Amino acid sequence: MSSLSKSVKGAAKIVAVLLLPIFVIVGWVRWDIHRVKSFCQDVHAGASLSTLPQLADEHWISRHEIRQGMYDEQSKDWVFSVGVGATMGEMACSIHHNKVSVTSVEFYGD
Repeated sequence: MSSLSKSVKGAAKIVAVLLLPIFVIVGWVRWDIHRVKSFCQDVHAGASLSTLPQLADEHWISRHEIRQGMYDEQSKDWVFSVGVGATMGEMACSIHHNKVSVTSVEFYGD
């Protein structure tokens, strides 16, 4: 094998090692956005709060994310958000409820 072909193979390995983490990170961020966005699309106004933990499981959302939340004086509802961790809070699914059923759902940051 010539020294040129060894150099090319060595350079290709270095490039692959440098690019692999970038592809992994980009793939993880896209998956994280997809799972929260699809969870948000599956939650509908009028849905019982008791159905949310099962939906969370189906979308790889921690059940700890499903909680009472904070009271919103303006809408007279409770609200909590399920965030996209990879975006550090820039994207989230906001769920309003009245302690019995979902009153509205919105995905922010899209």
